[in-house]
Amino acid sequence: MKKRTRHILLIFISVVFSTYAIAQSVNGVAIYGSSTILALKGTGVYKSTDAGLHFIQEPGVSLIDIGTAICINDNGYGFIVGNNGMAYRITPGTTANTFVFTLVPSDADITNDQGSGIPVSNLISVSFTDNNTGYMTLTGGMVLKTTDGGFHWKTKQSGGASSAIIAFGSKTTGTFVD
Repeated sequence: MKKRTRHILLIFISVVFSTYAIAQSVNGVAIYGSSTILALKGTGVYKSTDAGLHFIQEPGVSLIDIGTAICINDNGYGFIVGNNGMAYRITPGTTANTFVFTLVPSDADITNDQGSGIPVSNLISVSFTDNNTGYMTLTGGMVLKTTDGGFHWKTKQSGGASSAIIAFGSKTTGTFVD
């Protein structure tokens, strides 16, 4: 999908949600394939399988905090991040356009290699370059990196002037805004 088309689609989705759905703002949107869209509103994950004409809340998925960002790749793998260290791994379900959402616990001590490496902090953005390699930004400019699909995260950058946002257009090209 071309970049301009994707931006127009995201604007359209925001208008549809604000006009026809619940009154909260959309915090994150991810596009899977040609017509499946996942959107975050509050603690809910909403899905459209008709390119945004209709959205339904994903049954059985209630985030433990406010979701702030979502990403999903062409293989159906992705991540949701949110406030207070909330993170969910997304994997493909057993049938077309279905997904499994698995909570990834935050880590009280990210300096030891005992847990996930995700601190109890507000998570701002998440982006993956493939099924295994991903980056996450937190308040205060911290950047985390995973190379195992999000099971464990390591600090890539510690601190900054603001809350950074990161996005990748391909495996080797991305944008980091601090």
